[in-house]
Amino acid sequence: MHNEYDTAIEALEKIIQSMNEAIKEMWSAGYIGMMTSIGKISANEAIKKSLAEDIPSLLNDISLNIPGMEFEYDSQKIVVKKCIVRELAEKGVIELNGLLCAFMKGYMSRMLENVNAKLLNVKISDICEITLR
Repeated sequence: MHNEYDTAIEALEKIIQSMNEAIKEMWSAGYIGMMTSIGKISANEAIKKSLAEDIPSLLNDISLNIPGMEFEYDSQKIVVKKCIVRELAEKGVIELNGLLCAFMKGYMSRMLENVNAKLLNVKISDICEITLR
């Protein structure tokens, strides 16, 4: 039995898949870099509304802004425990490490820079771990 959330997710999956294919077609060579930049720009908008002053409160903000995101954090790394992008990839809607992963990399990097006075060396791995140095 589908609830409203499941129905909304299915509708979003179709939209995301269409956008994914359209972006690839229009910007074939540079779409990964473009999507990382779009993620950073989107984060700039989210930062304007965020009151987060530390990484745990920031991760909470991100979970509220992007439904389906859950994180585990210690002082050295953030592990993305649940991710809507990964769920879509597992369903075959998009590819893992593709456009939306690039978007999330840009988004997360910029959001993390905002709560830390120094520029972070953020490395986002294929297994959805963010190493903080």
